[in-house]
Amino acid sequence: MTEAPLNLVSPDGQVRMRDYLPAELAPTPRQYRLSVIGAVANRRGIPVRAIMGRDRTPLVSAARQEAMAEIRARFGDSLPRIGKLFGRDHTTVLAGIRKHHRSKAAL
Repeated sequence: MTEAPLNLVSPDGQVRMRDYLPAELAPTPRQYRLSVIGAVANRRGIPVRAIMGRDRTPLVSAARQEAMAEIRARFGDSLPRIGKLFGRDHTTVLAGIRKHHRSKAAL
């Protein structure tokens, strides 16, 4: 008797590894958010450490703002929660997300 192939797509069409891994191996919510930061870092060619750090150069700040905006859009996290992840105040997160959207609209 053969088993049906494993379907890795959930009923709503999303692939969620946590649905198919044992609980102790499933990524944590923080790991999902850090993967977004890593993806932005790779796209921009900037180290994750710089995005998470205190560097205020325009290239790093723009990458940080993009990561904040992407986390907000993808996960719907509150501003204080995003701020805690980046070690910043929620008003800094709000200003960064707004600046990212303005610069994106200008393109």
